[in-house]
Amino acid sequence: MITAARKEHFYSQLATLLEAGMPVIKAAEHLTKHSSGTLGAMAGGMQRGLTEGMPLADAMKSYGGRDAELLDIAVLRSAERGGKLEIGARYLVEYYRMLTQVWKQWKHAMAYPLIVLHGALLLPAVSLVGNPDASFWKLVGIPVCIVYLLAGFLFVMANLFYRQAADNESLDSVANHLPFLGGFRRNLAQARFCQALEIQLQTGGNVSEAVKTAGQAAGTAKLKHEAAEMADLIATQGCQLGPLLLNSRAISPTLAQSLNTSEAVGRLDVECGVQARKFMEAAEQSAVLCGIWIPKMLYVIIAAFAIYKIFTFYLGGISSLGSGILE
Repeated sequence: MITAARKEHFYSQLATLLEAGMPVIKAAEHLTKHSSGTLGAMAGGMQRGLTEGMPLADAMKSYGGRDAELLDIAVLRSAERGGKLEIGARYLVEYYRMLTQVWKQWKHAMAYPLIVLHGALLLPAVSLVGNPDASFWKLVGIPVCIVYLLAGFLFVMANLFYRQAADNESLDSVANHLPFLGGFRRNLAQARFCQALEIQLQTGGNVSEAVKTAGQAAGTAKLKHEAAEMADLIATQGCQLGPLLLNSRAISPTLAQSLNTSEAVGRLDVECGVQARKFMEAAEQSAVLCGIWIPKMLYVIIAAFAIYKIFTFYLGGISSLGSGILE
């Protein structure tokens, strides 16, 4: 799995090469030569598809492997159709930079609760002093292994859950209403939708296709499905986007109202850019709240576990002392 930091660096290189005027196939070739591991494999897949005559987004989708995220593909497709591939790459740089910063904040916030947890897990080792019959594996090894296995299982399941939520509306609804994390996800989705829409509209792209691709870039099932329906209505019935957005349940009411008004005065592309920045800032603020409150909640749970271990440790010691006195 490619980390957000490595993707930030990858798209930064791609944007720099494209901004310098290098053809996209040459840029992919350069990235393939200078990337390693899964990132190099993804770049190689992009180069292969481009050599076969595919657009960059399709090349990534076909040959990029499982690390080619739907968001990346949709944003690059939006930028490519709008003739501004370098802008799409630069947007992905900012997006993954934000995720990298968020991850660093969360790791920093989680440091103290994890120290407390390990202290609680190692506490039973005190009973080994002067007690040669006690088993380190039983007292410390097994509990530590259980905690690590549980943490790994929860991480895998959470990752699977969020991936499935991109296509399953029921899971999508649950993910969007999770405490703290739900707000972060909703704001990110709105920001990605607006950014992808802006890129295409600025170059006079087809509104129907722009809306559909923007929905895919959002990365949430409800918004993707509603965007596809709106695109169909625009293409077949000539509907305006603004009124459709006002009836959407996946779009924020304030966002829908802003885009509806801007469409009426012919400034939809400009307003999309403004709203994209607004919701990205909101996502960052939501991430800060997550970094503050989630570690605190975990700290309470871990502290309760530590108190429990201390309590049982002393009870065990008192019990052993009582047995010794009786003997």
